[in-house]
Amino acid sequence: MNQDHATRPFLLVECGPLFELEARIGLIRKDAHQTARRAFLAALFAWFPLLVLSSLRGMAFGHKVLVPFLADFSAWSRFLLAIPLLVLAEIILGSRIANAAEQFVTSGVVDQKDYRQFDRIVEQGLRSRDSKAAEIVIAILAYLVAITGFKLTASNASTWYATQADGTESLTLAGWWLIGFSAPLLHFLLLR
Repeated sequence: MNQDHATRPFLLVECGPLFELEARIGLIRKDAHQTARRAFLAALFAWFPLLVLSSLRGMAFGHKVLVPFLADFSAWSRFLLAIPLLVLAEIILGSRIANAAEQFVTSGVVDQKDYRQFDRIVEQGLRSRDSKAAEIVIAILAYLVAITGFKLTASNASTWYATQADGTESLTLAGWWLIGFSAPLLHFLLLR
């Protein structure tokens, strides 16, 4: 970094309301982010309840429904692959975004006369990262996307998450967990 200028690191994933909540409950410790543990727990809470709840109704495997849970590879890929990868991506993205922001100064893209304005922009970005309102908006959008996605992709056959009877569709317990937690978590991580 330029000897005459030291800017605050632009760490987009190492703070914010969700980060602080995870730190309070012990998932993140000072200088030991335990990202692999967080990724495992996110996948566990997104996928395992779906397995248990669909099993209770006999919809995890077999021929009771057209698409049993264990045969639904979209559930496997979203909740056992995508969610942990999105959490693990923080390890790579956090430092790379900070290094990229630092390169604006070290490479001379930001002139010395613009250091103050650059610092203000970095601070504004960090304030946005720490915004509770922004994370609430992201959470609301995640639920809207999950509900809309469910309504748009609902099938005409019974599955592990919804049953069809007399032209009406009703969610199973696993379906309620899917719409209430698993799908919104995936969309929250994508949007965040």
